[in-house]
Amino acid sequence: MLRTGLTLVLLSAFSSAPVLAQELNAISKVEVSGDATKVVVVVTGSRRPTFQAYQQKAPVRVVVDLVKSQLQNVPATVSPASEGILKEVRTTQMGAAGRELARLEIVFNDDVDYQMDADGNALRLTATRRINPAVAAAEKAAAEKAAAEKIAAEKAAAEKLALEKAAAEKAAAEKLAMEKAAAAEKLALEKAAAERAAADKLAMEKAAEKAAADKLEIARLEKEKTEKAAQEKAAILEIARLEKEKAEKQRIEREATDRAAAAARASELARLEKEKAEQETAAKTAQIARLEKERADRDAAARSSEQQRVDRERQVEKEKLARQDKAEQERLEKIRAEVARAETAKREQQSVAAAPAAGSERHGSAADAPSTREGDDTFGGKPAASKPAPVASHAAASEGSREAEGESGGGPRVLTFVGFKNVGEQSVIVVRTNDKVAFNVRKVGQNKIVLELENCRILLRNNQRILDTSYFPRTAIKMITPEEHEGAGKTVRILVELSEEVPYESKQENNTVSVLFQRPAG
Repeated sequence: MLRTGLTLVLLSAFSSAPVLAQELNAISKVEVSGDATKVVVVVTGSRRPTFQAYQQKAPVRVVVDLVKSQLQNVPATVSPASEGILKEVRTTQMGAAGRELARLEIVFNDDVDYQMDADGNALRLTATRRINPAVAAAEKAAAEKAAAEKIAAEKAAAEKLALEKAAAEKAAAEKLAMEKAAAAEKLALEKAAAERAAADKLAMEKAAEKAAADKLEIARLEKEKTEKAAQEKAAILEIARLEKEKAEKQRIEREATDRAAAAARASELARLEKEKAEQETAAKTAQIARLEKERADRDAAARSSEQQRVDRERQVEKEKLARQDKAEQERLEKIRAEVARAETAKREQQSVAAAPAAGSERHGSAADAPSTREGDDTFGGKPAASKPAPVASHAAASEGSREAEGESGGGPRVLTFVGFKNVGEQSVIVVRTNDKVAFNVRKVGQNKIVLELENCRILLRNNQRILDTSYFPRTAIKMITPEEHEGAGKTVRILVELSEEVPYESKQENNTVSVLFQRPAG
């Protein structure tokens, strides 16, 4: 196609698919050829080109923009081999990544008309020198003048020959012919001048119209160029915004993925920690249960062994008491036998003494009194000289001593009661004896307290039973074990086993001893 003046051309070798979806057109060669009236520029790429072209002034040039194209090893300036209407071809790489643009500026020495054709991967521009109408009209007038002058000269020569042939006869005719020829020449010249003036005027008017059209076209092209630049800038900004939004979205998605992964790892770690804690707790619980069972078995075995020992000691004590009771009974039987013999001897002595004074009632009465006093002295006072008297006197003294001790509080005490109760915030162990007793409370080991009752015995088997108080709520007392021990004298020891260390105190009221332990919290 042929374009004159300022022209904007947009050609595409592809369908209406977006340019951004195509691969880059690699521009590898720019070739020029031509002479003073015609020039050909060939641009070779890697695929069929998509381009737009438009003509500009000052200098006269045709600008070709190859869309989605990349210059490869192409000089910045390509010049023709000889001078003609083409001055040079300038190449420039433009546009950012994704919006590449290869621009060619084909600069001419004079106004041209051009035509562009795409042939496969090559783009061809053909330009020819543009003819000025004023110059053409002047040349035409000159040619017509030259032809008229030639005709006139030929005619003058013919007339001259005719005149020379018929000089005399045709003098007037020649003169007339010359006049006619002069008139015709004048008319021709005037006509040529008028035509030339009209052509010049028309050319000037056309030039003025063309200049105005060119000015309007330039203004329109500049406006389109400005609007296109604004659109391209807006498109670039939109692409940048979309890319930024895409990057932000990808960042948010990565952060969400990272947070989800971190949460999953934290959840898994928490689950593993929980399983580990549960396993450790189960292991510790099992170990504690095993240790508690072993301890309970040891305590049960110890209690069983201790109970067996206590039973053996009690059996030995009972047997000892039985032997002592038997010996005491035998001793009392002996005393009774001695007393009986003494009574018999006394009666015999009274019978012998009553014989000389058989008729004297006063004497007999007097004899009776001393005998009574003699018997009282023997059993209730100092020992007599006879052998049986000391025995009876010892027995009486022994019985009197026990009574005195019982009355004064010096004899052995007897444990009559052992009990336990929770009162308010205290757990109380209550111990009663038949009389007020000396005691002490002391710590004998880890979580073990002993209440000792001095000079005291346990006569009833029921008072030797072990009290298991571990089932009572909120008490530190686990077990109470009463025991009787041999030593300098009989001692009752009451062992108190605790589940934990707690404060305690003791007090005594008459024949009751109380030990008060603080109850644990909870």
